[in-house]
Amino acid sequence: MRVFSLLILFLLAGPLRAHVPRFEGMTFLTQEEKAQLRTLHVQMERKRIPLMGELRLARLDLQEALLNGAPEQEVREKFDRVQKIRASLRWNRLQEQLRARKLLGEEKYTRFRTFLRQRRHERRPLLRKKKGYPERRFQ
Repeated sequence: MRVFSLLILFLLAGPLRAHVPRFEGMTFLTQEEKAQLRTLHVQMERKRIPLMGELRLARLDLQEALLNGAPEQEVREKFDRVQKIRASLRWNRLQEQLRARKLLGEEKYTRFRTFLRQRRHERRPLLRKKKGYPERRFQ
């Protein structure tokens, strides 16, 4: 029932914008490696989505406990639950990185990570402009 409720919330919120890896410019990866990375990413995303829903609910419970003046022990338990879910999310992310490294090998994985960092760095000013943030004065 809980999963169904989360699904309804996602559908009402609008189109799902799951991050799908794009491989434009990554000429050092074979088509097979790209397909395997996509599959790996989808598997990990399937684990991440329910955890993100749980995290939102746990944060809401924590906020409600704080606003209602709950005892310190109850607040601590709710805080620990939030931290446990965040740790699970982080561990899933690290597992994805470790599996990608194993799949690609050290050299290609290093090139892959470097490429992603450079692309993210290049897009950052564009995203700031798109969201209406002011230009940074210092670089």
